[in-house]
Amino acid sequence: MLSVVELAALKRRVELGSCGRPYGTPCTHERACIRCPMLSINPKMLPRLAELEEDLLARRKRAVAEDRRGEIDGLDLTLTFLQRGLREGLSITSTPPSEDISKAVYLVRVEAVAVEHDLVGAEVG
Repeated sequence: MLSVVELAALKRRVELGSCGRPYGTPCTHERACIRCPMLSINPKMLPRLAELEEDLLARRKRAVAEDRRGEIDGLDLTLTFLQRGLREGLSITSTPPSEDISKAVYLVRVEAVAVEHDLVGAEVG
């Protein structure tokens, strides 16, 4: 039989790790945990973060092509939080990051610079 504390801890588990929100408080990020500062990333979920990032970047590329600026802003915000999660997860693990995750972090940084300098879709060279 699980104790009340153990049951409460189980309710705090989410796909990417665990929720640090105080007990009994409402969640403002319902089903958008990646955007929440209370999310504690489980390092085992770093490959899942890389998958989410790949999907977000593809969705962002399509939104740019279709000039959906509001969606681009939302995706950029989610990508920013995803980067935070990658950094947090990488700082917890004692093993060096895999090449895929390092590449994912690099691509997000490149994309952020392109957005910041309005270079999305611009020719390089």
